[in-house]
Amino acid sequence: MEYVLYTNQEEYIVEYLFGSLITTKHISEAMRFTTVELAQAFQKQLFVHYGLLCSINTFIE
Repeated sequence: MEYVLYTNQEEYIVEYLFGSLITTKHISEAMRFTTVELAQAFQKQLFVHYGLLCSINTFIE
């Protein structure tokens, strides 16, 4: 099972690169985490640095 982050703006996190956060409306393009702990750590980082609220959702292919 993999996990993705879904923002309160109804978009998925794609990547964080050079201080830029990229999002998408398409779950298939979202950054996938292999453990819920990794997803939680990134979720916390996004909240601390950007005040961005995200939920952790499962991704099933």
